[in-house]
Amino acid sequence: APSVGTWRGWGWMFLARHKRRIGADPSERAFSGFTDR
Repeated sequence: APSVGTWRGWGWMFLARHKRRIGADPSERAFSGFTDR
C-alpha cells in the first residue's frame, strides 16, 4: 500500500522522465542521478 502512495506523488516524474529527454532540465539531471543509486 505505501508504494501506491509513493507512485501517486512520484509516478508522474517517472513518466515524464521517459517521455521527455533526460537532462532537458537541471532538476531532471539531479533526479536521474538520484535514481541511479
